[in-house]
Amino acid sequence: MRTTGNFVSTIVQVNKIGRSYGFRNGSHWAEKAVRLNEIDQKHFLQFKRCSEMFTKIQGISTDEISVSSSLIAASKEFLYCISCSQLRNVVKQEPKLPTGTFRAYIKEFHWKGIDGEPYDFKFAIVNNGDNTDPEYTIYINNAPHLSTALNDVHRFHILGASDNPYICWDTEITAFDKANAVMIVWAQNYKKELDEDKKRNGYVHPQKKAPSRKHALPHGTFRSEESVNEEVANNKQKVVYIEKKVMQKIMNILGKRKPELGGMLGFSEEQDLVTHFVFDKYAKVNRVEYNPNTKFLDTVLNEKWSKENIYLAGFVHSHPGNFNQLSMADVEYATRICQEFDMEHLFMPIVTSATDSKSSITGYIVTNDGQILDCDIEVMDSSITENHEWEDVPVELLEAARSELQAMAQRKSTTPDPLSQNETFARISTTVPLDYMKDCTVIGIGCGGARGFYEDMARCGVGKFILMDGDISSRSNIASQNGYISEIGKPKASVVKGRLCDINDNLQIVAMDRMLDDSFSDEDFRQTLEGIGAIPERTVICGFTDSFQAQARCQKLAKTFRIPLLAAQHHANGDSSEVIYWYPGVSRYSQEEILAPRYEAYANGFKNDVTSVGSPIFNTTRLNALCEKIALGILLYQSDDHSRYTSFLRYNPDRNLILIRQKCLDFSNSMVEGFFGHRAEDHFDDVVWLNPQVLL
Repeated sequence: MRTTGNFVSTIVQVNKIGRSYGFRNGSHWAEKAVRLNEIDQKHFLQFKRCSEMFTKIQGISTDEISVSSSLIAASKEFLYCISCSQLRNVVKQEPKLPTGTFRAYIKEFHWKGIDGEPYDFKFAIVNNGDNTDPEYTIYINNAPHLSTALNDVHRFHILGASDNPYICWDTEITAFDKANAVMIVWAQNYKKELDEDKKRNGYVHPQKKAPSRKHALPHGTFRSEESVNEEVANNKQKVVYIEKKVMQKIMNILGKRKPELGGMLGFSEEQDLVTHFVFDKYAKVNRVEYNPNTKFLDTVLNEKWSKENIYLAGFVHSHPGNFNQLSMADVEYATRICQEFDMEHLFMPIVTSATDSKSSITGYIVTNDGQILDCDIEVMDSSITENHEWEDVPVELLEAARSELQAMAQRKSTTPDPLSQNETFARISTTVPLDYMKDCTVIGIGCGGARGFYEDMARCGVGKFILMDGDISSRSNIASQNGYISEIGKPKASVVKGRLCDINDNLQIVAMDRMLDDSFSDEDFRQTLEGIGAIPERTVICGFTDSFQAQARCQKLAKTFRIPLLAAQHHANGDSSEVIYWYPGVSRYSQEEILAPRYEAYANGFKNDVTSVGSPIFNTTRLNALCEKIALGILLYQSDDHSRYTSFLRYNPDRNLILIRQKCLDFSNSMVEGFFGHRAEDHFDDVVWLNPQVLL
């Protein structure tokens, strides 16, 4: 319609005049004009409505929309007022971003101790996991009496440089709100302990409480039927418009990655519409901070955006979980940017990355005097993005955190109690030399089905473990490898390490989340052994993996370092299982000699498609049980105690190929069927110990 076309052309002319005055557009001029009393509040609201309507009808044919006569009249008055204006905006030449930091999810407590000394707790909550499997850890910086924290019952350890240490609470928290609850309870408990420490050392005496005064409620009424005054009612929350493609880019980059990333936002030349987003890909970031790369962003501002009439609108950066609030550092830095760029306000939205909740964006505006204003975000041709408001921590979560801290104090201490260690292994002390076993090492290659083996070896008193597996726990491992739902997505080696520490809190464990192959050199292996203090004659390397290459690498390492080898695996569907052990200087045949045809086949390009798939858990448990007895005999062979478990090495060292019939193999065409008897009473679960001479 002609009237709509006239409206558009009028506002285009208004914006052109505004830019000639040094403003982004006419709306930018109006904001400053009303503050300097060049126009009144009534005119400002009329002009604001014109700008908002102009933004909404961008890209829409004038034949499809009609603009009211009142807005057309307001646009003409808008043009008249700006044409007569003497107001000019002094723009700095090539302004540069100040250095600074956007800092997220940090919380501070300022409490006083019993002697009046301030306790300033500054916390950071960090996601050590990823978006699909978050694992939050709590850090505290600049805590009073920092050195005493290592000795308290809540099991803390120092992380970071000595001149700027952090204390980390040693536990796993998989939800942000739980981490926040634990943080509050921890601060309460630590303050109490610091006060008690001062009492014990006679630093202060408890202060007498001032007599309490009576409080009386003033007379008054809560009223819901009365409306607020008209001025407040018309003071609507600011709306920021963002192009759909820009919003999608922001959410795809910041909403789907780990938090503490960010970028710069720009307004179009025509209106307050965010049309540009530059991801700050060269920024310096860590778990709690986003430091903009000012050199990179200044280049974008002064060399690219200035030529395209794009103006700085603000910054967007990401926080974890549901933490969608600006931090104090965010506000302080945004204020400094406003002052540097002579801006009245800065648009500062927060994106919550998708961890334990749906990713979202929440709008904020920070003024040049440090005020924080909420704002709505309207996506052009799209719906408003969902906002997630921060809520106070529920009481039940605080209670759960207190219970968890109490449980930690009971089950963990900084140094193991020798008496409790003796009690742990009291029932096997007459059979297993516990003092000797503390210096024994089990090297585990493969932490899937063998996890039960490692757990049982820890229950036998083995004191050192080296675990290696590059695989991740999956749901399919629950039925076949003693897995649990809570472990899905976690590295298998790390999971087994946690299980072992829950059996014996005095273990030495090295867990490597990687596969064993030729890239793990002999020197790497040597350093790992030396790091844990492994004694070769008290060590066994266990090849418990379906990978032939990893099994072959185990054999090479065993020969090179003169360490006993134990290898085991299932045959197809777990119908039968094989075990091979090799003790240097005792066993006549090595794994390579026993399985010579297998080695030759792989050397000629053979690809194996048989794994442990199809084998129920009891087959694995049966195989582990036999391997545990063999491993115990290998570890104890050099001990002074002639254990009942070492007889197979002492009297039949050459029978080092062992087969287990896990099911009836008669008429199954199994390659090992002939090694078992065919008596009517034989069905399964019998074991044969073979001299490899029968194969060679």
